[in-house]
Amino acid sequence: MARISFSPEQARGVARSIKNKGDATKGVVEQLDREIKSVEGWWEGDWPVLE
Repeated sequence: MARISFSPEQARGVARSIKNKGDATKGVVEQLDREIKSVEGWWEGDWPVLE
């Protein structure tokens, strides 16, 4: 099996990249939650029907 080595700085770079991707994902989830809440009444049928 091949041995892989990397420097502490490379490890920190990977950790930063993972953190940034996690932060971006959190932002997407929070935005989706806001959008779902904004249409929740309609989704549950609370809006009046126009005839």
